Amino acid sequence: MPYFDTHIHLQDFEQDIFSVLKKIQKCICVSAKVSDWEKVAQIYEQYPDMIVPAFGLHPWYINNTAKNWEQELETYLKKYPLAMVGECGLDRLKSKDEQAQKDVLIKQINLAKKYNRTMLLHMVKADMWLQDIWELLPQKFVFHSFNANTDLLKKVLQFGGYVAFNKKILKNKQANEIVSLVPSDKILIESDAPYQSSVDDMIELTTTLADIRKEKLEVLLQHLYNNASELMKNDK
Repeated sequence: MPYFDTHIHLQDFEQDIFSVLKKIQKCICVSAKVSDWEKVAQIYEQYPDMIVPAFGLHPWYINNTAKNWEQELETYLKKYPLAMVGECGLDRLKSKDEQAQKDVLIKQINLAKKYNRTMLLHMVKADMWLQDIWELLPQKFVFHSFNANTDLLKKVLQFGGYVAFNKKILKNKQANEIVSLVPSDKILIESDAPYQSSVDDMIELTTTLADIRKEKLEVLLQHLYNNASELMKNDK
């Protein structure tokens, strides 16, 4: 069963991209800033059977972005019907400017809904900021690199979200409870390479997740692949 890495920044790799893709076989290549978008598009066009592109504006970069970013993002979503929106979100550690981050996120939420796309969310220490965001989220959304607590996890699941784990979750004190709580049809894996972990960590990650969930590895891998494939469907 091939791995489906649901969050990787291929445009930021220094090594040959194909050598990375051979290890995971399929992935969602996410962007963080406007300058990433064309790079991601070109990588997707080179490997269309192995990559799903995602175009978004990360909260870290909202203050250094051209005013027409929203129109440009919409252009990419129109051009690439399988593309997702992300990564985007809220980050209270990086900036305390709640309203500015929300304004940018809501514009992306509206585009995700308009074009019926999955949204990939970066959320860091922003639980309080989410109170008036939950009901705005599109039908399909992913909490990338989930490493919070069971209270936030239950909220994500309440609103129908997917939960993506990378190697960082294994250091969480509540890891066993968190990993066990996620339904089989909502769990995903990611590397967030080349940043939070490596694609080489995927084997250890999935093996450990299967042990925690008391599932056979091949069964978990099938769920993971099916769930990631479901994200690609733009049906309403």
